Amino acid sequence: MLPGVPQIRVTPDVIGLVVLPPLLYASAEEMSWRVEHARERLGEEERDRTTADAYRQLRIDVIAVETAELRRLYDINRISDTTRRRVQRRLDLEEARLGEG
Repeated sequence: MLPGVPQIRVTPDVIGLVVLPPLLYASAEEMSWRVEHARERLGEEERDRTTADAYRQLRIDVIAVETAELRRLYDINRISDTTRRRVQRRLDLEEARLGEG
C-alpha cells in the first residue's frame, strides 16, 4: 500500500501462530499484575485464599474474552479452523484446570 514497500500476505495460520500468542501472553501478564496488586492490599491471612480465588476468577474471565476473540477471528476468516481448534483446546484445558481448584 506504500510506494516501494512490498505487500505482505498473512495467512490465517500465521495469525494463529504469530499474532495470537503474544496477545494471550500480554493478557496473562496484565492479569498477573492485577493479582499482585490485589495481594498488596490484603492482609496476610486473607491473602493466600483470596489471591487464589481472584486469580482463578480473573483467568476464567480472560479465557472468556480470548474465546470470543478467537471466534471473531475465525468468523471473519482471519484464522483457519485448525488454528481455532488448536487454540480453543488450550483454552478449554486451562479452564478445566481452573475449575478443579
